[in-house]
Amino acid sequence: MRTMTKLRKHHLEFIEQAPDTMSDRQIAQQLGVAAKHVRKVRRQLPVARSQPRDRPDFQPRGFVGRALEKTDRFVNHKVFVWFGLLLLCGISMYIMMKPVFCSDFGWHAALGRYIVENGVVPKAEPLSHTARGFPMIVHEWLSQAAYHLIIRATGVLGLRWVHAAIVGAMLLWLFTLFRQQGVRPAMALLGVYVYIVVAHERFQHRPHMFHMALFMAMYGCVFVWKPSLSLKQLIGIFVVVVMWANAHSAVILFAAIVVLYLAVEFAQQKSGWRKPLPGDLGGGDLGRLGALAFAVVTAVLLTPNHVRLFPYILESKRLNSLYSEEWQSILQFAGHSRLEHSVLAFAFVGIASVVLCLKNIRRESLSVLCVVLILTLIPLTGFRFISVAFVPTLFVLSATTSTGALTERKRNHGARAWLGRLSSSLAVMLILATIYTVLWPKVSVFRHRLSADWDFQKAIFPIAAVDFLDVVNLDGRIFNPPKWGGYILLRTYQKYPVFFDGRWVAYGEKIYQDTQEILRGGHNAEALLEEYEVDILLVYREYITADDRDKNAWVPVFENYNSGVYLRNSRRNAENLRKCAEYYASRGVPFDLQEGFNAQDAYAADRDWAKSMYIMGKHFVREQ
Repeated sequence: MRTMTKLRKHHLEFIEQAPDTMSDRQIAQQLGVAAKHVRKVRRQLPVARSQPRDRPDFQPRGFVGRALEKTDRFVNHKVFVWFGLLLLCGISMYIMMKPVFCSDFGWHAALGRYIVENGVVPKAEPLSHTARGFPMIVHEWLSQAAYHLIIRATGVLGLRWVHAAIVGAMLLWLFTLFRQQGVRPAMALLGVYVYIVVAHERFQHRPHMFHMALFMAMYGCVFVWKPSLSLKQLIGIFVVVVMWANAHSAVILFAAIVVLYLAVEFAQQKSGWRKPLPGDLGGGDLGRLGALAFAVVTAVLLTPNHVRLFPYILESKRLNSLYSEEWQSILQFAGHSRLEHSVLAFAFVGIASVVLCLKNIRRESLSVLCVVLILTLIPLTGFRFISVAFVPTLFVLSATTSTGALTERKRNHGARAWLGRLSSSLAVMLILATIYTVLWPKVSVFRHRLSADWDFQKAIFPIAAVDFLDVVNLDGRIFNPPKWGGYILLRTYQKYPVFFDGRWVAYGEKIYQDTQEILRGGHNAEALLEEYEVDILLVYREYITADDRDKNAWVPVFENYNSGVYLRNSRRNAENLRKCAEYYASRGVPFDLQEGFNAQDAYAADRDWAKSMYIMGKHFVREQ
């Protein structure tokens, strides 16, 4: 045992008690020693390691026992588990290939284009005519620049594939984290499935996807692998967090839990509540943990916004909580038909996580429990934080079904062994029983989602109306609903500066309230349009047709089933009306300079053109 003399006593105890699922390299990283020493010690241990610890040493009795044993071996077999994992990844990636429906997608890509073409991160609003020159904080510039570069190289379809690949990589990584925690393969598969059910509504085409992937990656590297925090590792964490901070401001959440871990660990050690162990993060050394917190907090500040980012986030949270659903508590979505499965799964995992945290308060490190508890409860402050639900899922399964947990319960006894085998079988049965009702509706919609023709949801965005604007090339200021601002910017960039898009903080409350007043068609709507010198309306079709008094003030130049373009009936729009007349004359479609565009006459004159512009029967039904 000459090799053992090179290691300390607590190192030997940790190696002897380490589960078989941990590799020699992983143990060496946690202890801060060479992997070759760990390998030699494990070979010289007197305990035979040929038999895996998670296999109970008993003979199954009866037909049921033997059937359960065979089923357990099958559902935990490498081939079966990898087939199930790839199936879940494939379904999730196909869900992610849905057409873009997020209204923020367009302005992210437009800002990315501005950043790439000008080589600078703007500090003043450049893409609207209402808030142009207003001070702004661009806190996702790296993601936005990547958006533009990918779209320029491969189109929107290519960016959708990138998002799908991110989702697939996240799920594979999550499965690895479950296995690292000693969770059996079939139960790890269940954990991945639960996370998909809980968080799949956050699989959206927006920079938040980069944050989700980076948070899961860094949480696993820091709080699951628990490195020794050597200088090389600290530098690596620092570099990744710097990139993360410039890709998405939600990196502050990671910095917060690192600081929380340090504070609780300091209080825990000074009070004597629990002594640090070699397997703790950084070996429990407060100096190394302080260096980690310093590196992460410093990295968060290395952005073009520096400390200005923090007041911006507070103001953004205040405004978004007033106007955006995703900032509402997840409890508010209970009973929501589209989110009922997500809320139910989160409730189950969240309650189990809180109960286990309280139950293990004497066994586990308080610093670990506090991090898990915070990340479990944070979706209660906003549905957008549901993406961190993998943390309570990981904690619950590792605390109840992992190899180490079952070994501590003397799993080699008959009843415990049956329970262990039955849990794996039930996990697979649960997946098979619910995958059709939970995930299949998401897959069956938009069957042509792999085509570039389905880059955007046609019913949500004014695709044909923007096509019309782009070709006719009208002059003047435009008014648009907030949900269409991003799409207009993506398609036309600075050709048509928008009235409003999804950036609440950049525009301010006054412009937002004015936008809503105009959309409601209130008494001040026309006066506000005059105040902002609006000549072009790109709005929902019902905005004009719902009130006869507007027909005299505005001339319809295009209408289809979901949107319309209207010009102010004034002399300054004479040139715009002439351009519209030339456009329709070149296509043989009737157009009257006084009455404007008539969809029924256009459909009768050229059905092919009308169908290509989504002028359909649904449009005519409302007119009759």
